[in-house]
Amino acid sequence: MTHDRDTGGIVALRNLRAHKVAEGDPDVRGWEVAGGDNLRIGTVNDLLVDTVAGKVRYLDIELDPGLYLQGEPATGPAAESEPNPGASTMTEYLVRESISDTENQMTAHLHLDDRHHPGERHVVFPVGQARLDPEHDRVILASQRAEDALNLPAYIPGEVSPDYEQSLRRWFDPSFTPTEGQDLYAHDLYDEDSFYRNRRETPVRGR
Repeated sequence: MTHDRDTGGIVALRNLRAHKVAEGDPDVRGWEVAGGDNLRIGTVNDLLVDTVAGKVRYLDIELDPGLYLQGEPATGPAAESEPNPGASTMTEYLVRESISDTENQMTAHLHLDDRHHPGERHVVFPVGQARLDPEHDRVILASQRAEDALNLPAYIPGEVSPDYEQSLRRWFDPSFTPTEGQDLYAHDLYDEDSFYRNRRETPVRGR
């Protein structure tokens, strides 16, 4: 990822004029996403960029409608009573962690743009836990089964708040405890290099 200036925060790449995918790294937007079971999860809709470091931190993945048109994930009383990642879905967990359910319902439509349409489902996934297929234009989530993709953290278009990121970190890293002055990104979850490594080309100098 290359950029001309620091703006601060996590922002979708399509909203950043001064940022672009680094030379030698493939632009994976539009690529298929598959689980570790080799079944289709969806497509990469966008890259969520740390504008200070100029690095991709998360993938915005649009789920394949075939995963959810047959029915909704089951919920139950036990999920409602436990305020942790054991909630029935990540959406439930993040709502409890950040804003009220009522506020979420009232404002969600305000965040839709021309790349997210009503009825679509998007999830977010740390770039360091994803891998690029060495032979095909495809992203692999090796730790994720396609049938469980509906329970991945939900993503609504817009800038990612610090509270949301801490909730994401606890979801993917249950041992995480936030501390003052901590570098959230000093973890393999956010390692952009491990994501691009097996498809990275050496830039040709002098162009």
